[in-house]
Amino acid sequence: MNRTIVIILFSICIAAFLLFNLSDSIEGMAKDLLKIERAHVEKELDNFFIPIVDQINTTADRGAGGFLTDLDLNQFNSYFWPFVHRSNSVSSLMLSTIGGKEKMFLELDTMVINRESDPSNEHNARISEWRLDADRLVLHRSYEADKGYDARSRPWFQRAVEHFDSLRWTDPYTFFTTHDPGITVSRSFRTPFGDTMVVGYDVMLQDISTFTSNMNISENGQVFIITEDERILGLPHSNNYQSKEQRRADVLKNIEEINEPALLSAIKHHAELGGGINPFGFIHADQLWWGSVTPYSLGDVRFTIGVIAPESDFLAEINRSRLLIFSGLAVFIVFILLINAAYQRTQKANHQLQIQQKLLRKERDKANEKQVLVERKNAEIIDSINYAKKIQDAILPPETKLRSTIPDSFVVFMPKDIVAGDFYWFDRIGDEVFFAAADCTGHGVPGAMLSLVCSNKLQRVVKELDCYEPAEILNKVRDIIVGTLGEGDGVMNDGMDISFCRLNLKTNKLCYSGAHNSLYLITEKNGHTEAEIRNENQTHVLLEYKGDKQPIALFDHGKPFTQIEIQLKRGDIIYISTDGYPDQFGGANKRKMMHKRFRQLLLDTSSRPLVEQSEILEKKFKEWQGDEPQVDDVCIIGVRV
Repeated sequence: MNRTIVIILFSICIAAFLLFNLSDSIEGMAKDLLKIERAHVEKELDNFFIPIVDQINTTADRGAGGFLTDLDLNQFNSYFWPFVHRSNSVSSLMLSTIGGKEKMFLELDTMVINRESDPSNEHNARISEWRLDADRLVLHRSYEADKGYDARSRPWFQRAVEHFDSLRWTDPYTFFTTHDPGITVSRSFRTPFGDTMVVGYDVMLQDISTFTSNMNISENGQVFIITEDERILGLPHSNNYQSKEQRRADVLKNIEEINEPALLSAIKHHAELGGGINPFGFIHADQLWWGSVTPYSLGDVRFTIGVIAPESDFLAEINRSRLLIFSGLAVFIVFILLINAAYQRTQKANHQLQIQQKLLRKERDKANEKQVLVERKNAEIIDSINYAKKIQDAILPPETKLRSTIPDSFVVFMPKDIVAGDFYWFDRIGDEVFFAAADCTGHGVPGAMLSLVCSNKLQRVVKELDCYEPAEILNKVRDIIVGTLGEGDGVMNDGMDISFCRLNLKTNKLCYSGAHNSLYLITEKNGHTEAEIRNENQTHVLLEYKGDKQPIALFDHGKPFTQIEIQLKRGDIIYISTDGYPDQFGGANKRKMMHKRFRQLLLDTSSRPLVEQSEILEKKFKEWQGDEPQVDDVCIIGVRV
């Protein structure tokens, strides 16, 4: 009982310390959020523009190699249509000689239009209209038109010629043909025949505003992007911009023309500060707000990224953190009290059993009555442990939460006893999905207690410390667990083995770090070469990425955990697990299943849906086990991207 009181008091002290730190962390939380969101916006802009830059450089390089010289219209369309058709942002492209002879390609919703212009031709331009028919273009009509068009008069042409063989961007403007907000990138090059040519791409900018208007960084926070002349390029999160038409109407308007007073206040205050302080506080509508306004360079064109949020939004986050701390503390105390009560009842039952054994020698006629008493006491103990299982089940995330984010996934969780030392963990932050399979020291009630501690520390590091890198998460969790379990006399070497993953749902990039436990990847042959092939069939291979040979615990030779990054392909399957499945004794010779047989089972069932795989894994485990007792907890997570 004394140890229980010490644990409860220690937990209360930890909670009080966390609550004290929360009270003084609003400003730091605001600045960290602004920094993270600003980096997020910069990454999105890079992802938007870099593929276009790569494509126009490739086009210019091929032109310098002579591949674009003297193309007829069919060759021109065959070369450029696949890229424009696949691209959501490029609407049209132009290829012009230094003398102004130009071919233009424009893809609309229902047709493709070519314009062939020549300043020396009296009709100036020939227009060709093509219908989209599956994967090919069918000419609808072709006619001459007096457009009076000269590519040499256009800013994209002039800038590319003035800066030879250098990528140039125009200022954002509204396209004449489609009336969409956009920007044009161009580059000049010289053919092997000594002729100078210019290629230009028209890039629609509305997707940038779609991204920023959907960024809900906090209840009232906003993200925006403006041009150097203070026109709005990335609209903030607002009820005014729910539809494509609403966004299209306001993009490239001057910021004074849109009804966003918080945005205007931030820009004005940042200018008064001289533009050099980030993050900064400012007053808007009698409230303290926090903001960050930083530049973004696109060649010789400059944009400004802004992130703002009222301080009151962070108070709500503080209150949620306090509620989480109080709830976690209450659950932990109840769990400890239940375990202590079960222990006390067990001690009392054992004492009663000893008394009954003495009385049996004297009063054999009372044996049945005493046996009933013992069974009743044991039932009370089992009831307490079953209630502890309900608490553990409530803490584990439901498998439906994982499937709602990644539909083709499963969790196999089979405790050895009523409660388990294994646990699985899952969370999602934005496009990043975090999941882990962990094996704490021991099983049953002691293992379950440790699993509660370790699961809580994972949640704290990711959600409260905003740590998202798997290796760094394991480092921090190890430090916290070692500190919690104590140092010096009476030191506890208990801890956990774990496989921890972070998967980006947009890019399919997986980051993994492990303590003893490995990660298995099933992919098509020749798909990945950076890991060891452990099993294979005619079409697929199973690769193993090994974790570090050290636990999440006090360890004499501990070192920082390593992190492995894998670019997954659609259809790849990843598995993480504890060692309970391959360590199970059974089969005809009553031997361990071993990892090799386990890996082959994963490969053999990999073509099936993951929900069906989980049923097969459970069935095969029971068949292998036979009448042998289960030796350890089992936890397996499977995810197909």
